[in-house]
Amino acid sequence: MTRIIRKAGLKPWPKLFQNLRSTRETELARQHPSHVACAWIGNSQPVAREFYLQVTDDDYERALQNPVQHAHEPGRTASQDKKSMKPEHAIGGGLRNNAARCVNTEPRAIRPVGLEPTTR
Repeated sequence: MTRIIRKAGLKPWPKLFQNLRSTRETELARQHPSHVACAWIGNSQPVAREFYLQVTDDDYERALQNPVQHAHEPGRTASQDKKSMKPEHAIGGGLRNNAARCVNTEPRAIRPVGLEPTTR
């Protein structure tokens, strides 16, 4: 193979057959489960992860083409009242009255318990 590449006027890359094998295992792993690709190539999954599977330029291109699915919501600056409430959020045209109110509690001191030293 090296002789053919040189006759073509090209320079063979290092570890030619290992690189060809690595490229093929990466291609197989994209289309088939890892254990199947490993069985066909003849190595184990840990060996494949460490020495054979590659991240390619196509992987980066695909990652860049996936748009963000949801933009974040802006923070609320004012309280919500009945007038500003959207109809789909109202129950029977008004606010829910049976919801429990939030209660602010002051942080309590934590007593040292167990073997580990306490931290603040």
